[in-house]
Amino acid sequence: MNKFLLSIIIPCYNEAENLKEFYRRAKAVLAVYEYYLLFIDDGSTDGSLEILKNLAAADDRVRYVHLSRNFGHQNALKAGYDHARDADCVVCMDADIQHPPELIPQLIAQWQKGYKVVNTRRMDNGSEPVLKRLASKGFYSVINRISNLKLVPGGADFRLLDAQVVTQLSFFNENALFMRELVPWLGFKQCTVAFDVEERFGGNSKYSFKKQVSFSLRGLVSSSIAPLRAAIFIGLVIAGLSFAYGIYALYVHWFTVKALPGWTSVMAGILFVGGLQLLLMGIIGEYLGKTFLESRKRPLYIVEECSTGSLKQHNPVILREREKLDIDM
Repeated sequence: MNKFLLSIIIPCYNEAENLKEFYRRAKAVLAVYEYYLLFIDDGSTDGSLEILKNLAAADDRVRYVHLSRNFGHQNALKAGYDHARDADCVVCMDADIQHPPELIPQLIAQWQKGYKVVNTRRMDNGSEPVLKRLASKGFYSVINRISNLKLVPGGADFRLLDAQVVTQLSFFNENALFMRELVPWLGFKQCTVAFDVEERFGGNSKYSFKKQVSFSLRGLVSSSIAPLRAAIFIGLVIAGLSFAYGIYALYVHWFTVKALPGWTSVMAGILFVGGLQLLLMGIIGEYLGKTFLESRKRPLYIVEECSTGSLKQHNPVILREREKLDIDM
């Protein structure tokens, strides 16, 4: 494969300090390819959009899509894939340069060998806090146990997708998108390339602890219904133990002269079972909440402005309706 069109998707939220440096490094690496950079501005408020407009005006290989507000990293990724369907392959990476642009030729080399999906895996070089590394290992350990799919520990949303895979992704409009599980679910021939995470060039991470917890819960709930089955199992075990204790209490009362334990043990049991019930209700509620969000059928993102054509052409709802008409015809 000698000539091909490469699209680089860069979701960004308040990355004004990094955009010009990212553009400089990416341009140097991609000089030998036919490519374009597609920045997805996820509702930035720090002047990122103005920088993108200036870059697009100076270089026709720079495109941007500005979302009407911050819809979240996973939805911004989806917006990028929806707008990059004219490319032969698509690479997605972050704008903070922790995903090194210099790795792109290695991803392309694997794609040219026949891999439709080239994933990346962060090397554990000890640069991240110990607590964060342990939490990451725990997350992947749990999700790989409850899911039929096996996610690569340390996996990132920095990956290359063939055009065929990008087309298949366009049919997915789940509210709780979790790309790290969805891409393996699609199948195709896949491989993984390891890389060292670089330091942020500028600014601070926008991924707060709250967002990390939310992302982890989304991954667990989206990947499997195992937590619901676990809730059933735990409920049966507790019910069985409670029934056995009830039999024991009746035996002590009717056939022995021992005094029944006081209210302390009773209260401890009530509090334990009550807390467990709240936990299980929370698990069930999480799934019910996801079902409610899916039932509303709202679009995953709203495009306010873009440099890639009219808004009507790139509206995700209109695109889906157009595809249905094409299939019917």
